[in-house]
Amino acid sequence: MMRILFVAAASLLLCGAASAQADPAERRLEPGKDEIARPVFRKPDPAAERAQNLKDATRIAELAAALREEIRKSSPHVVSAVAVKEAAEIEKLIRQVRARMK
Repeated sequence: MMRILFVAAASLLLCGAASAQADPAERRLEPGKDEIARPVFRKPDPAAERAQNLKDATRIAELAAALREEIRKSSPHVVSAVAVKEAAEIEKLIRQVRARMK
């Protein structure tokens, strides 16, 4: 008798666990509760991007000229910290322009 009750209880537990694991496709999300906020991507204005690229290209040319003069002033065995900073800024601007052009 105990065996029959045990089997019945176990089958009820197993059936209950199976029904509790409903198909995820059937799960309904309540608005604002479980939804993940996704950022809204806006397409950039091509004219504004072109204008910014022109500004950055002018700044790159100015920094390159300043870097050239800084390298000419320095000795052959020493690089100044100013030259390193200017080179880093040139690289940063070039990466930004390249990213906007893609």
